[in-house]
Parts: sequence; C-alpha cells; structure tokens
Amino acid sequence: MKIQYFGEQCFALTDKTRSILLSHTDGADFSAESVVLSPSGDIDVTAKRIIHLPGEFEISEVLMKGFQSHPGNTIYKVIMNEITFAHFGTLVEIPKAKLFEQLGENIDVAFVNLSEKMDAKKLKDLIDTISPRIAIVGGDVSMLPKFMEVSGAKTAETNPMEVTKSMLPSDNTDIYVLPL
Repeated sequence: MKIQYFGEQCFALTDKTRSILLSHTDGADFSAESVVLSPSGDIDVTAKRIIHLPGEFEISEVLMKGFQSHPGNTIYKVIMNEITFAHFGTLVEIPKAKLFEQLGENIDVAFVNLSEKMDAKKLKDLIDTISPRIAIVGGDVSMLPKFMEVSGAKTAETNPMEVTKSMLPSDNTDIYVLPL
C-alpha cells in the first residue's frame, strides 16, 4: 500500500484496486477511484463517493468511521489491507478521552497536522496519546523544523511511502514527514 502526501492535511491511500483521498487541498492532482474523505463537502475532485460527515461506511471492502472532534472537523478511522489508519484533520486541541475511547486502540498509522493551534509540543503530546505505530505529519511546513526537534521525526525517503502490515514497528512510534 502507498501513502502519498499532497500538502496541508491531504493524504492518499492507494493499493492495487482502491484509492482514498483523506481530506483535499487545492492542487492535489489525484482521482480517487473508490472514495474521498473530506471535512468539507465543497471540493472539486472525481470520486465514486464523497464522505464528509461522521458515521460508519463500508466501500469496496474498506471500513471507515467518522467522529466529530469539534465543529468543522471530523476524525476518520479507515481499515484497509489489514492496516488501521486515523486521519485527525485540523484539530484545534487534543480531543477529550471519550473521543479516544470511541476511536479505539491499535491505530497503525496516524495522520496528524501542525498548525498555530496544534503546535509542535501539542502535536507531540497528541501522538504520544494516540500511540500509533507510525505517525505522519502534515500541516504548516514552517513549523516542521521545531516539531522535528521536539519529536525526533524523520523525513521519509520517498513520497509516496510504501507501507505494509509486516513493516510496522511493534514497540515504538516512528514519526515521519513526507517530502513534497
């Protein structure tokens, strides 16, 4: 499976037969064959299905569940190829414990985003709370140097990044920034 970063909070998951765009940003030249997840329904992309609300969905054997963290932001949990992904959207604060209970444990890959409201320290605290096997950081690129210093994040060698269930770390969280 490939994970591709398009900037801001926009990521794509692609395998041999399916593709999912997690959030959308202008300039993301990507056509999702199966589904697009977005916090906003007003986007200009080609997809069989656009999901922009909380709820449970199953499309092309991909399980998805959306949780509203605050007005205007939905966190999506996606299970594809036996890997559990969580896209945290544009958080303005670390969610309450109840949301993490709803989200469940065993997040393999978390997509998190730097912003003025979710700065380097808060984002590192969020990653520690989630405790995913891999965290991939997007958001405000001007804040990346400080975040990399605070978190020990590494720059991935390629974008897209290849991920398989067997290559996920078992006893720690690897934090990556994908190059644009």
